[in-house]
Amino acid sequence: MLRVDALRFNRVGEIAELDLLNKVGEQQDSFTHHTRTILKKDEPHLDEWVIVDGNVALNGGIDELWTLFAGGSATPFDHDNAYIGVGDGSAAADPTQDALQGTNQSFKGMNAGYPTYGSNQKWVGEASWGSDEGNFTWNEWGVANGDNPPTSGVLFNRKVESLGTKTTGTWTLRVELAGS
Repeated sequence: MLRVDALRFNRVGEIAELDLLNKVGEQQDSFTHHTRTILKKDEPHLDEWVIVDGNVALNGGIDELWTLFAGGSATPFDHDNAYIGVGDGSAAADPTQDALQGTNQSFKGMNAGYPTYGSNQKWVGEASWGSDEGNFTWNEWGVANGDNPPTSGVLFNRKVESLGTKTTGTWTLRVELAGS
């Protein structure tokens, strides 16, 4: 049930503005997303897990999802096209960005069996960087449907937080995108 809070008319008697407020306690429409990132660092003499929550969904990524939702022509975030990218950029995440911001960047395709989606209201992607890959400070990451956004693919999200400096070993990054 809605109630009219304010009704304003223009000079010709048409409704110019209508302010509607939800009744107290009434459920409102909402859709939110949540991101959890899990990094497994497998290095000689070190096994470490890092868990980070949050990210910024980027405008271009959201538009890409709505295009896919409507059956439009867009590249899916599936095993053949989904990538996780990491970089050394430290600029604050902003929804208008369309790429990682760092000088050093590396995008990796999905590990076997990923992404998973279609259950539990989430998409889960996972990629691994071997000993000679991605050896720089990991300050940012995101999920894309191409290996070099915006030139190739669209970056869906971006998170800025230091995960450490990779110099050797295998680092595996799992990104869980959930909606509710």
